[in-house]
Order: sequence, then structure tokens, then C-alpha cells
Amino acid sequence: MRPLWASWFSSVESLLAFHYLDYHNAFTLAANYSSQLAKDADESGSDDYFDIVALSARQAMGATTFAGTPENPILFIKEISSNGNFQTIDVIFPAFPFFLYTNPRWLTYMLEPLIEHMLSGQYPNKYAMHDLGYHFPNATGHADGRDEYMPVEECGNILIMGLAIVNSLTYDTDEAAGSIWASMGSQKFDANPATSAFSLNNLEERDGIFGLDDSWGGSTKGVKQAQKWVNRSYRLWKQWTGYLVEFSLEPLNQRMQTSRFNPSFADLKQYPPTTSPAPFDSRPTWLSRASSVLKPWKASPTSSTTKPTQDISRQVLARPPIQPATNRNSRTSQKPTSPNGKNTASHATAPTPN
Repeated sequence: MRPLWASWFSSVESLLAFHYLDYHNAFTLAANYSSQLAKDADESGSDDYFDIVALSARQAMGATTFAGTPENPILFIKEISSNGNFQTIDVIFPAFPFFLYTNPRWLTYMLEPLIEHMLSGQYPNKYAMHDLGYHFPNATGHADGRDEYMPVEECGNILIMGLAIVNSLTYDTDEAAGSIWASMGSQKFDANPATSAFSLNNLEERDGIFGLDDSWGGSTKGVKQAQKWVNRSYRLWKQWTGYLVEFSLEPLNQRMQTSRFNPSFADLKQYPPTTSPAPFDSRPTWLSRASSVLKPWKASPTSSTTKPTQDISRQVLARPPIQPATNRNSRTSQKPTSPNGKNTASHATAPTPN
């Protein structure tokens, strides 16, 4: 698969030359992003929080690679300090607040390879797959269905991220947007069914800087984008929700959560179930099914009074080994501030062709 930058540049040399000469614009955009990040981090009340999020932002972007085309961009993300796994859902999940804050479309680009692969029928299981393969950068998938067995977490994670994306698209005023940069740019909607709902075909120039994204969502455009994105893969969202309805309370013998470093558990009543209504379907039946799982969990004495029976250190040592499988360039940027003090540029995604 070609890198995304190859859609605008014919060679590595032309790419490097552009970015060398574009230093001033890149610095302006990056500096304004850091300034806004510091302001927002300061509102947490912690003097040290900015250092944490500034480092985390760089780490999150450092693990990614843009590929694909402007019509259908992809953002690959590799695990760090583990193995060759990439596009791991439970690794995308802890990083998704950064992408939701910085540029939500990048989150959709990360989910796209997983959705595309599962829509193709090459993954045999009914739950969300753990990752796209063990052999980065080769997306070999798991045709045998023997990826790391964490279906409750992976289904819960991807449903939460999908709902967050849709919610971030649907706002009525600029002030209500989840990101301060979301409403900047054109409200033109790309209705072409062959392109992504978040294609890069409408890059703009603002304040003398070209390659800036158009707007993210909005009252009319956002609903259309959400519908276009969801409709293509709706059967998967319903399928994953159905799995949680059936298995989140008693999930058989599977890994529970990466964040808790737990081995397999046959009964997770000591942890909150991850079942939630299907994110794009408000029919009462889904709410009823979610409630039917939540009620017995609340009634269980282990839900709040009993700790896991195993010590955490023992749990880590007892973690089961990973089963081996047998068988789409961007620059992070920020809106520069115009003379009137208003941020008028959005995230730069692609440079001027050279």
C-alpha cells in the first residue's frame, strides 16, 4: 500500500524539499497547537498535567503511519514495546482521547482497516478482532480466528469509540463542538459513495497556509457524514453489540482487560459490564437489553464488595501466552492566530503538490 504522501509528491526528494521550505508554516501550526494544549491542560488544576499530555501527544503520533489515498485515507498504528501487532483495538482505545481532541477524523482512519477487513469476511468470528496481524507492516489478519482472545473488551472499546465519533460530528453551534478546531473550514459534504465520509478531497488554504482540513461535522454536514460512515458497516456495530449483550456478564474463559493485566476469567461480575446500547440505534430494544445485563451485575455481591480473588502480581505472571497466527502523510498542526485573535486555520493534512 502506498503512503499517503505519494498522492501529492512524486519522490521522496520532493517531499523532503517541500517540508524543508515549509518550516515556518509547520512551526506556526505546531506552536499554536502546543499553546492551546497547554491552556486546556491548565484547566485540569494540575501544574504537571501539560507535561504529561504534551509527551503523550508526541508518543501517540509517533506510533502512526498514514497510508491510502485522499479519497480513502488510512492511519496505521503499531504497538510499542510489545511485538509486531498493529491496529490493536485495545491500544487504539487509550489513545483515542488524544485523536478525538486533536483531529477526530484520524480516529476514523485508524478504525477503517479493521472495519474493512471484517466487512470482507476474512475474519471468521462474530466479535471485534483484537488486531490486524502480528507482522507489522504486513496486515496478515487472522483468517483462522485465533487472534488474542479479548472479545468483550474489543467489542466494548470499538463501540465506545464509534459512539464518540458520531457524537463529535453532531453539534449545532461552534461552541458546542467537541474540538475547538472542528467547525473551521468548508461545510461542503462529499456525497460520493466511493469515497470515505472523511476524505481529504476538500483541502483548503487559510491565512496563507494550504493543506488544511475542511470542517469536521456540524448540524447538517455532521449528520450526513455520520450516516455515510455508519451505514457502510452498520451490520458490524449491531453484531458487536449483540455479542456484548450475550457475553459481557459471563464471558466464558477470556482475557478481561489489558488495563488490568488480568489473566482469563470465566465470570467478571466483579467488574462493570461493558454492554451499552448500539451507538447508532436508539430503539428501546437495545436499551432494554443493556439494562437486562446491568441489573444482575448491580445485584451481584461481587460487583462492589469483593475484590478479585487473585493478587495482581500473580495475575501478571499467570497471563496466558499470545496464540500465534497459523496461517493508508500528515502533519499535526494547529490553527494559527489571525491579527484579530481568532484561530482561523484547522489541521494541516497535506502539503501543496510539488
